[in-house]
Amino acid sequence: PHLEKFLEIQKGAEAKNIHHLSDFLDFWEKNKATFYFTDHASSGMPLMTIHQAKGLAFEAVLIPFGEWLLDHSPHYPPIIWGKAENPPLDVLGKMPLYYGKKLGESHYHLDYQKERLATYWEHWNLLYVALTRPKNYLFLAFPQKKISPTSPTIGGIFSEILPKAFGASKEGAWVFGEFSPREREKSEKNENKEPNSKESPPFLFNKEAFSPPIAAPSHALGELWHNFLGDIVEKKALEGVIRGYKARGALDEEGAKEFERVFLKWCKDSRFAQFFSPDYPPFIEKEILTSKGQMIRLDRLIERDGGAYFIDFKSGAPKKADQVQCMAYYHALSGMGYEGVVGYICYLYGDQMEEITKQNIDKMA
Repeated sequence: PHLEKFLEIQKGAEAKNIHHLSDFLDFWEKNKATFYFTDHASSGMPLMTIHQAKGLAFEAVLIPFGEWLLDHSPHYPPIIWGKAENPPLDVLGKMPLYYGKKLGESHYHLDYQKERLATYWEHWNLLYVALTRPKNYLFLAFPQKKISPTSPTIGGIFSEILPKAFGASKEGAWVFGEFSPREREKSEKNENKEPNSKESPPFLFNKEAFSPPIAAPSHALGELWHNFLGDIVEKKALEGVIRGYKARGALDEEGAKEFERVFLKWCKDSRFAQFFSPDYPPFIEKEILTSKGQMIRLDRLIERDGGAYFIDFKSGAPKKADQVQCMAYYHALSGMGYEGVVGYICYLYGDQMEEITKQNIDKMA
């Protein structure tokens, strides 16, 4: 079914006079948020990220690349904000810094350690979500090798912990896979393979164990709205997102119409609509480490005219805690060098859009 869907997308591109590979890749990048491959009416396996699998459960789960780092990749270091506590760099205030091991040996070592701890914690949570999706069977592929003390990976941890914690698997609770003879021959011929590293085995599975779930997952309304709005990168993706939620059973026909109605109603408000405009690529569920070492997560953030604009979506009634939460967001962004910061609290089932600005915060105080 996934190949059929891909061919359907490719034919759609041809209908728009897109025939060259480079043009098709551009088309894919711009429209990928509208493409959904999960079709529960077919016998195919659902293909999704760990984040997309939250709240779902399956008879069996395959995780083909269980080798992610617990820390940030050294090849793609993020930029974090840091402030030196001691002279001479303390006079500079907060500075954007590339994250890396050298930062841990500098005046900014505290900022490095905070970011490292937060990243480890996030990746452990990600692993927890992945390992708790299957009801009975889990297939996790990773190279068997020792844990690196400087760059630990999920695969390295499992390679060492499973035998030490449980010994030999006598009751079939877990087992390391093996190469098939053909794959072993290929591996032995590959001169670039590390001599002490054993590649993950190919997957062998019973087709009957991989039927998609029939019942729709149960989501709290607020969580469902956050996931729904987070999947809409821009307004034109709405139709594809709704189609995907209906296919997965997350929304029935009536629920889909209600979500569409509420979203389109708010899109008439320019303050709301700017967060779903192709002119301002959004940061969705953006995590920011504050100067106090706290991790905050913004529903949606855009950069516009040198300023930062954020919005927080609420599906319930207004509460004082909503203002307190968004004031923390405002102060965190204000310390990051933006020329101005404006925030909004959008109460989806009301007509209220509360604005968070410096003037309003002064009044609240």
